Amino acid sequence: MKKIHIASAAVLLLAGCVTEQSANLPYIHPDPRSYADFVKRDPPKEGMTNEIVVLRNSRGTAKVSLVGANVFSYVPADGEEVLFSVAKPDFAAVEFQHVGIPVVWPWFNMNGEAGSTMHSFVRQMKWKVVEKIETDSMSRLVLELSSNEDTRRLWPYDFRLRYTVVLCDMLQVSLVTANTGMVPFSITEGFHSYFRVSDVNSVVLRGLDGCRNDRIASGAANPVFTGDLKFHAGEGRVFTPGRGEYVLFDEGANRAITMAARGNAKLILWSIPPITGEGGQFAPDDWKHFVCLEPSTISREAAIKVLPGKEHELRMTVKAVRLR
Repeated sequence: MKKIHIASAAVLLLAGCVTEQSANLPYIHPDPRSYADFVKRDPPKEGMTNEIVVLRNSRGTAKVSLVGANVFSYVPADGEEVLFSVAKPDFAAVEFQHVGIPVVWPWFNMNGEAGSTMHSFVRQMKWKVVEKIETDSMSRLVLELSSNEDTRRLWPYDFRLRYTVVLCDMLQVSLVTANTGMVPFSITEGFHSYFRVSDVNSVVLRGLDGCRNDRIASGAANPVFTGDLKFHAGEGRVFTPGRGEYVLFDEGANRAITMAARGNAKLILWSIPPITGEGGQFAPDDWKHFVCLEPSTISREAAIKVLPGKEHELRMTVKAVRLR
């Protein structure tokens, strides 16, 4: 297998903002009064359309939905689509959408209170464009979402999220959480990244050697993983990252996808088993053509505590490299 160096991706990860944390701060649960009353009953707001921002330069093209701040397409200039998307995504839907790089915040999975939506609410909200810069070789888009009356019904804290997308010879995404209130809060979060592959049963992931295998759903018994991981349909694992730098080899597509992440406590690997019959959002063959690599902080026990006036950053870089 071709040796791929991913230092070029990792070196562009600037030192992330370090959140001031205290072991004495308890996990602050979201206000339980809001969920059953509001989350499941509120339809998308009237006039909320899936507005798209296109970033394009000599290095490639990326497309971002303002609803959810979802980068749902990334095509390098000399390559093919890197991200996976179902055929007809609805970014404002309550049901979680399998498309691109969904932003999950301020709770991951079902870590909200009873009745809350899976992977929280910012993925359904419309973000504001605060900056868009393009040159021949670099594009930069900055989106913001701040607490308001609607968010406080769902999560009773004051915050400002700044999501930055940079398109150059790779794709870089950064989510900065700022606590703009007077009390600390805790979050779980992640980039629920879907990568397009030629065949899930043929791709290999490098970068997990020596990492702890925290949740095993594939039959492995050793808590410390060694070597490369060969994917298969129905994969499901959670790792404690080491260096946080990975290479996804896809011989069928003649490429490798390098990924580096900072600011996350875990890396989730996920794929679906073969689809028989109706597959919901998925077409019959979709299960073959994507894998999820999710840099995330997923449990309440490891929740990120952000003090008033402080910030936390989660960031990821992605680059596609030809194998031959």
